[in-house]
Amino acid sequence: MLDGPDSPELTYIELDKEIIFNISNKNTSNNYLESYNQMDPFIVCPIDPATGQASICDNFYKFQGYQVFQLKDKDVSISDISDENKAKLIFQCDVQDGISKLINFTWKEEWKANFPELKVEGSDKGIVHSFRITEDKFALDDRRLVNHKKYYFIALAYAYNNYKTYNQTNGDFLDGQKLPYKAGRKSANGSIQAVEVTPHIRDNASNGTIMNSLFGDEPAITQLDGFGCGYNELDLEDETINQIMNGAPWRSEILKYKTGKGPIKIKVVDPLNVPTGEYILKFIPDSIHSVEGYFLYNTYFEKDSVNYDTYSYITDAKWVLYNKNPTGLLEKNIYSDSWISLNNEQLIPELGISVSIEQTPYSFPAEIITFQPESTKKKVANNGYINSSIEYSNPNKPWIFFLPDADSHNPQDWIKAGTDLSDNTSGECDFYYDDKPTINVLDPNEKFLDKEQVFEGMVQGTWAPYRLVSNFNHAPGETTSQNNIRSKDQRLANVDVIITKDTSLWTRCPVLETTDNKYKMTACFSTPPADSTLTQTADGEPSAENQQKKLYLRDAPSVDKLGNPDNSGTFGMGWFPGYAIDVETGERLNMMFGESSRLTGDNGRDMKWNPSTRLATDLYLSTGGALGEPIAGGKHFIYVMGHNIKNINKTNKFTDEMPSYDKGEALRKLFLADKRIEAFMNCMYVSIPVQNEDFEFLDCDVKIKLRVVSPYRKRSHTLGFAPDSIAPNKGMPMYSFSLDNLATTKNDLATLQSSLDLINVVPNPYYAHNSYELTQIDYLVKFTNLPQICTISIYSVNGTLIRRFEKDNSLSFLDWDLKNTNGISISGGVYVIHVNIPGVGERFLKWFGALRPIDLNSF
Repeated sequence: MLDGPDSPELTYIELDKEIIFNISNKNTSNNYLESYNQMDPFIVCPIDPATGQASICDNFYKFQGYQVFQLKDKDVSISDISDENKAKLIFQCDVQDGISKLINFTWKEEWKANFPELKVEGSDKGIVHSFRITEDKFALDDRRLVNHKKYYFIALAYAYNNYKTYNQTNGDFLDGQKLPYKAGRKSANGSIQAVEVTPHIRDNASNGTIMNSLFGDEPAITQLDGFGCGYNELDLEDETINQIMNGAPWRSEILKYKTGKGPIKIKVVDPLNVPTGEYILKFIPDSIHSVEGYFLYNTYFEKDSVNYDTYSYITDAKWVLYNKNPTGLLEKNIYSDSWISLNNEQLIPELGISVSIEQTPYSFPAEIITFQPESTKKKVANNGYINSSIEYSNPNKPWIFFLPDADSHNPQDWIKAGTDLSDNTSGECDFYYDDKPTINVLDPNEKFLDKEQVFEGMVQGTWAPYRLVSNFNHAPGETTSQNNIRSKDQRLANVDVIITKDTSLWTRCPVLETTDNKYKMTACFSTPPADSTLTQTADGEPSAENQQKKLYLRDAPSVDKLGNPDNSGTFGMGWFPGYAIDVETGERLNMMFGESSRLTGDNGRDMKWNPSTRLATDLYLSTGGALGEPIAGGKHFIYVMGHNIKNINKTNKFTDEMPSYDKGEALRKLFLADKRIEAFMNCMYVSIPVQNEDFEFLDCDVKIKLRVVSPYRKRSHTLGFAPDSIAPNKGMPMYSFSLDNLATTKNDLATLQSSLDLINVVPNPYYAHNSYELTQIDYLVKFTNLPQICTISIYSVNGTLIRRFEKDNSLSFLDWDLKNTNGISISGGVYVIHVNIPGVGERFLKWFGALRPIDLNSF
């Protein structure tokens, strides 16, 4: 019979009512580096009906995941693992590959059929090598772990094979795989054994220990080179933001991130053994994964492009961790066990930390790409959305809000996420409520850009990616540009948008006309007609100033920050009261805003970003939208632009499709050259602002955070950053971090002295029996929270020495069998206990015990 993957090593850190587990494999294991891949000689490939011959099938079992169980007591073994009264699953992880639920079918003679048994309900989130528990799964009431109580755990590794899916209700599938799940039957050391773990306070460990971190705490990360954040949420330190906004070139080469908000995941997994020091982690520029889909060579790009594509997407890489200073604590460099294309947590026991770096696809459903990297084919988690928020510097003055989306088939339905699709044969002409479809996608079943509507949750449905916004009446979108946006070409970035009264931070930008074009519809279309084909009506309704079309530059002279003509001789340029930053690349971004010059009473004809307080006309509100019209604060839409590059004719020449902040000049020139479609293709985010009538305009600063998935990429010099020749890591991602604030303090005399008060004897009082005693003839109490070295003396109340223990080990407890020095059981009563810690202090305790008679019935 084929052996499954060996059971992993389960190491543990015992803490106060808490246990941390680390999972690893010895180099003698058949699953070292999770590389188990073994052929099952008993798999018979099914017969191909077309040829009558055995088909080619996958007859290898490959490592799939881990399971960890808590056992009821020390007598439970691996053979009891399927009995929920004896073993309970407390942890599971598996390879992120779309495979989660595994069901084995075994023959039941009494049923004369194969019985399905669920073996794994997988998380499908990647391999994790550390976890913590704080609960006892077998406790009836209070589930919290109890200090100094023994708990038992066992770990399994399992493999997966499904050469053909089994279905016992379909004759064509009876020859399928009945046992897709295969657990290991041994460990690298022999039989699979449980581990015994006893949580306890650790203050007295290592002659006085202060844990300056908890499991999961993270150091602050500094980005030195490269781009990308994977699935991590970013947040820049204020000093970095100030540096970016200090003036041209409006960026920072070095980005410092707030603790826990960096581009890679480094966390504490052993808070008892975190050293001080500064460290560097970098992608290895010449690490080549020589497997199809992970190995690229673009003859029209650069010579070392074997591990990234023309848009700097890193197809795969490994990383190395080393001391920042030559005199650091690491004795040797530490290299990654796996490629970043795999979601894997790697333990670094030398530093008490782990590292997790996973390459990701782009946001939205995967699109077809020339020379397509394998990682871009994956289904991105949550469609790429991570998080978002709005913060007011004075929470008591929320002077501005943004129009929330509503799935109501009216103008407030401005974020087109979901699966709505009109029937154009019905004559209802409601195509403008259709949700956004996908274009050029890998999976033809992915019909919509955001079918789960996850982006409708961005800032509570008040901000959205430009690709998803409506392009019909009262909406901010432009049809042609939206249909031409591609995830790899026009990247969706991680952005901060700040609105402030500080005029030195305001953004020079185009001001767009947002008055709707007036036209007559003569028939239903599968898509809205392009605005160039729309004809103005002659019904006498007021229209835009100078009959300007919607989403073109305002036909008015450019203005200064006060809204007065700036005498520059230009048209359509103004100032947005704030700025936008790409927190991943450290660049200031271009912006645009709009106003409807038709709505003069709503600040729509002054070239200033100053939304009004009106949502709609009174008639519109009173008739439920049947009459009147939406106002949307004067339609002062906000547009945040991306910084993107484009390749010219597949040569080594690249140019900015949209630069980082240049005071809006590139955008202005695109509009003047009748290339506004190109301008809108580089728009990332949109919102519809409305002022709160209860507060003054610009009453306080406002920060909007928009966070999405971003693949790791080479920092290309075409983006205006340092060329490879002087870049710290040839443009590949490189980071530094310090563990000084998380480092464990040891040999702290003050802590050791204060821990004297924690020393105890339990249970106290002792009434005939306790949970530490496992048999009828056991008598047992524990001295707890003991330091490495101490002397424990037990006296009767008249001063007679009953027993003395000399302790010199790392255990924090010591068992007393309630016998004196001569091995004779003590009598019940009160005893005095003296604990002496040389050079530190002493502790006196009183203990009462009522002993039961010896029970020899079992003999």
